[in-house]
Amino acid sequence: MQDFETRFREARGLQEAGLYSEAKAEYEKIVLDYPNRLGPLQLLAWVNSQLGLWPESIDSLSKAIELSPNDPHSYYIMGVVMCKFGSWVAGIECFDRALDLNPNHLDALCDRGSAQLELKQFDSALASYKCALTVNNKYAAAYFGCGNALSELRRSDEAIECFSAAISHNPSYYEAYINLGNIYHEEGSFEKALKCFEKAISIEPNDSLAHANRSIQLKYLHRLDESLASIDIAISLKPEYYDAYWNRALTHLLMGHLKQGFRDYQYRWETMHFQPIKRNFHQPIWLGEGSLEGKTVFIFNEQGYGDSIQFCRYATLAKKAGASVIYEVEDALLPLFATLDGVDRLIKVGERIPKCDYYCPSMSLPIGFGTDINSVPCSVPYLHADEEKIRTWENKLGVRKRPRIGLCWSGSSTHRGDKRRSIPLIELFSYLPAGFEYVSLQREIRESDNFDFKNRSEIKFFTQDLIDFSDTAALASTLDLVITVDTSIAHLAGALGLDTWVLLPHAPDWRWMLAREHSIWYPTMKLYRQEKDRDWSSCLVKLGQDLSNFLLDRSNP
Repeated sequence: MQDFETRFREARGLQEAGLYSEAKAEYEKIVLDYPNRLGPLQLLAWVNSQLGLWPESIDSLSKAIELSPNDPHSYYIMGVVMCKFGSWVAGIECFDRALDLNPNHLDALCDRGSAQLELKQFDSALASYKCALTVNNKYAAAYFGCGNALSELRRSDEAIECFSAAISHNPSYYEAYINLGNIYHEEGSFEKALKCFEKAISIEPNDSLAHANRSIQLKYLHRLDESLASIDIAISLKPEYYDAYWNRALTHLLMGHLKQGFRDYQYRWETMHFQPIKRNFHQPIWLGEGSLEGKTVFIFNEQGYGDSIQFCRYATLAKKAGASVIYEVEDALLPLFATLDGVDRLIKVGERIPKCDYYCPSMSLPIGFGTDINSVPCSVPYLHADEEKIRTWENKLGVRKRPRIGLCWSGSSTHRGDKRRSIPLIELFSYLPAGFEYVSLQREIRESDNFDFKNRSEIKFFTQDLIDFSDTAALASTLDLVITVDTSIAHLAGALGLDTWVLLPHAPDWRWMLAREHSIWYPTMKLYRQEKDRDWSSCLVKLGQDLSNFLLDRSNP
């Protein structure tokens, strides 16, 4: 019979080679022959956890702890098993016990930090990783953990330092390059992010995530053909990478490849982001297969208010194709959508859905109607303000002494792109010339913006009177011009056929495309674009100049 050390070494070799079932069988034999040896019990627990055999893993660890109650490593492995099972609190308790026995247990410190991150205990996680660095200030995994905690705490500069330190101590640290690239992306440093993802690809050339992230940076840098090539590599490496398909859709749409883009956009329903709002129907989805003549189609909105306003135009096309159209609408949009041609019945979200032959989310309708860049249905207005509400607003505003300009400078603060699309009111207003009456079209004013203007009269605010979009539509319809960032107000003004100027970030949403001064979706809309990411100065200078010319034109009809 082979001696213990030889058998133990061979079993570990099987485990390290990924032959977990074979390693498990060998460990079990060793445990039977050497029941008082700690190592085989601990590694049997490891391999059982790698096989997903949680009860057996815990049983082996319980025996190991009974055999040697003061061995910290058994408690550490127990913590790892608990965390793999999703029991983060129990895992932390085990790591704490291991650290009671050995305060310098590096892996216990770092894995405790990881568990605390899962529980969103970011300050505690940071403390755990910092403790690990006091034990070994060259431990790359601890710097990596610090970077993750600092990133969650929005301490980006410190996170960058920690990820960079992790890389300096482990130049092949693929995950550190990925996370460092993600922070650079959030900070708008797309060139730096691109270099990080390209370095990650050099380390792990067959990892789809790095190729997908590289594609996103290239898109933000307006290198769209390269972006598509990179995302295609990601998809070839992972054919069920639905987020990659979705990002490919956004790139195609940004390039004006609408047919291909909207087809790929269907993959959104397979992504984690959209799964919670995916709806299932017994009826088939209508994507152009089959005539709508004499059929009833159920249309529903799916994303933000701006998306709903932009794509509701397709209900009219469905009606012209012979369908009876039932449209489900959010409460805030219901009075406004009552003016939309082609809808046979509006229902509120939450109401019982009537009998229908087909269903279609509003943003899938372009597929069925074969929309390409030359066939966008862009006749405006397709929504209308209530005449009585318009008269009410005209009375409230009083006698017009100067041209009236509507302003919207920020969207929802929870929007993923809010930092790039919204403008502080004080910054916008510093570029706006005198000679106009400015009117806020915002329902909500951020505290910082409200503070800047609460004692000033240059802008009229009506936040309490803007109950739903029909109120905003009526107010906007009394104005000479609407100036807005990329939010639902842009779509509302465009759908109403109002003169509208839209301020766009350097990396715009797909629907605005690149380099165009006018929107293919709204013919009365003019687009102003940042020259550099998060730098509104040149864009606002041009806006101010055009406003001055607008005033001159009004003064000299």
